[in-house]
Amino acid sequence: MWYMAVKLMDTPTVGSEHFVETSREYAKKKNNSERFSFAVEKLENINLTSTNIFYNSLYANIEVLNQLNLPAAEENEFLHHIFDLMKNNTIEEIWSSALSNESKKEFEKELSKSKGFFGLLDYNNVTMLEESKLVYEAEYYRLKSLLSPDDLDTEIAEKIIRLGASDTAIKNLRIPGYQPVFLFSAFASNMANEAFNQNSNIYIGIVTRNDLQQPISTIADTFSVLAHELMHFVYPFGIRLLPSNVTKAANKCTQDEVKMMGDSDAVKPIDGWFSENITHEDLPNLLGLRMVMKMVARKSANEEQLKNALETILSGLCIQGKPKNSILPHHHPFEISINTAVRQYPLFSSLYGCRLGDRMFAEPEKFCNPLGGDVNLEDYKIKNDTEDVGGFFNYIMDTANALEQKIASAKEQKIASAFFCFISFFQQLPSD
Repeated sequence: MWYMAVKLMDTPTVGSEHFVETSREYAKKKNNSERFSFAVEKLENINLTSTNIFYNSLYANIEVLNQLNLPAAEENEFLHHIFDLMKNNTIEEIWSSALSNESKKEFEKELSKSKGFFGLLDYNNVTMLEESKLVYEAEYYRLKSLLSPDDLDTEIAEKIIRLGASDTAIKNLRIPGYQPVFLFSAFASNMANEAFNQNSNIYIGIVTRNDLQQPISTIADTFSVLAHELMHFVYPFGIRLLPSNVTKAANKCTQDEVKMMGDSDAVKPIDGWFSENITHEDLPNLLGLRMVMKMVARKSANEEQLKNALETILSGLCIQGKPKNSILPHHHPFEISINTAVRQYPLFSSLYGCRLGDRMFAEPEKFCNPLGGDVNLEDYKIKNDTEDVGGFFNYIMDTANALEQKIASAKEQKIASAFFCFISFFQQLPSD
């Protein structure tokens, strides 16, 4: 288990197929002796430094949280409100699709039990982390005392001791509802711009790609990343619930779109950038953007508000300081994948006046249908009776303010606004 957890943090060198194959190999072992030998063999192949990830992350989390000086909270109310909103809309997307009722029920069951974890804003009690750090240290030296000098001279012993201490320290966190491996990955990712879907739980780091002096852009980024991770419940995790003809057509359509967008980009990605084996990362972008834009339409009074919301989302997704179309591990270049999703947003061409022959124009009959059925343009259009609330993201910000006002004590009010305190902290950092 801990080999897999550590290796999972090394995604530039391994893909999902590595973990599937490793799990299969382990399952074939006939007894504990064989399983132990297999685990040791795998541990010998990972870097010693990697086994210290959790201890180092505890230290870093404590340092950063002391600087942030945020009130301790188990869950950030505002962000979990967004998570529940997005989760419910994902379930709604599934139920409005052409899938069978049996598949819809299974997807709803899986999505309903999912939980979100927001880095540095959930379970951010510094005292709890300091106690777990002490528990790690005590367990580390206790385990070390059990071994002979000859054992201690081997690197494999040091790896096992560190992982054993990590196991004990994670259990000391006493955070309910999450598996130890998920918490390991979550706290280790708090110092990075990360998001992942693991064991039906979703981790979202708040150190986003965008300008942290623009809270609405940061919120838009959070919506986009959450939509992507929630759609991973469908692609690839839920493929077994989809008709094979639907998944085959969706993969082919998305692959053609991605390849066309990359080949026609003015900034050419390096040779070998395209792979049919990673389309499961492009499909959630496509599905996720469509879902968010349906949500946007319900809170938009005119097409200008629709366009403003889309542009806010895209500005939040711009990666600062990286060359365009940079290669990413196990993903197609970010800009190519996102532009594919935008081109596949059914109202994009009409909103921006694209015509047949334009790079961003997608013929309606060639829209990809990852959930089967046909695209219904009416789902994306503004409804005539929509109240003007200033657009979708203004509505979301008003929701944050309303949540703040509902909380009684001054301390709890700080918890509701902790997300924006977090952003204010980063505004004070040097721009470089």
